Amino acid sequence: MDSSSFYDELAEHYDLVAAERRPYLDTVDRLLRTRWTGVRRMLDIGCGDGARVGRLAGALGVEDLWLTDNSAEMVRRAGQTVPNAEVRQVDVSDNEQCRALEGGFDLVTCLGNIFGHMSAQQRLEGLRNLRGLLAPDGAIFLDLNNRYNVAQYGVRRVLVNVFADLVGRGGGDFHTTRLIDGRAVTTPVHLTHHGEVTELVGAAGLHPRATWFAHYGDGRLVRTPWRGQIVMELRNAG
Repeated sequence: MDSSSFYDELAEHYDLVAAERRPYLDTVDRLLRTRWTGVRRMLDIGCGDGARVGRLAGALGVEDLWLTDNSAEMVRRAGQTVPNAEVRQVDVSDNEQCRALEGGFDLVTCLGNIFGHMSAQQRLEGLRNLRGLLAPDGAIFLDLNNRYNVAQYGVRRVLVNVFADLVGRGGGDFHTTRLIDGRAVTTPVHLTHHGEVTELVGAAGLHPRATWFAHYGDGRLVRTPWRGQIVMELRNAG
């Protein structure tokens, strides 16, 4: 099923899913809090039930908070969780839907491998759309699952991924499955790697101001992309 339907199904159990990766999520949130304070306008893409971004916005002193998700059920729940936010159902790869968000955001967050639920063209269009929504000194903060992460996926799986990329049979497209109330629900997901996402960011007219790698299990920051997921702060390259 597509990602919006998948997260409609997952919405009731979303807090349990987030708890599975709590140390990693806490590290990403800590990086955000360290680099940003006194944010006037903030936009979150893929807000889920709103609980995480609501806490972040409070810590960052956000005055004007906008939340989006492509799942109607997540949007409904986020509106209840963060009643002071503007909450909308948006496909970030859709130009018209993004233009309706008004722009001028100091900070745009895309947390939880949001771009992993899009096609290659949608990822490019999505980043271009977000670039257009930034204030002059604004930034995009995102994290992405890394298919070269040996610590998470194991040496054998990563070697298969590297070989597939070398011979042109790569792409990083997989499926993720969750058991919800006794039913298996599955959706496509894309796992990137550092070189791929750097190329994507450049094609979208952005550049990485900072890059980190965080262990997906215990959340510690690591020095190499072979040991962690990818976390980036992006700025307008123009």
